[in-house]
Amino acid sequence: MIQRIAQHSDLLARYVAKYFVDMQQHIAELYHVTRPHARIFYMVGNSTFYDVLVPTEQILASMLQAAGFSQIDITLLRKRTSKKELYEYIVSAQKA
Repeated sequence: MIQRIAQHSDLLARYVAKYFVDMQQHIAELYHVTRPHARIFYMVGNSTFYDVLVPTEQILASMLQAAGFSQIDITLLRKRTSKKELYEYIVSAQKA
């Protein structure tokens, strides 16, 4: 995905990659500071860059699972008004 974006814009590809690196670090730290059984929620939207779909909700869910969270759920919230393939989601999880 990042490589496909980089074919059009190396700078944009680095921004997208950095966003997910930052989120992965945030989620890892979040796991350590939340109490057992705490529920967390993120409202995120997927994106497209140069016709490359970035499924932010799925990537975030995978990161939550890798960090140790459970009961991960992706709920479609609404369709965005810009492009037909763009939506907003609520991604939730619980600390075991």
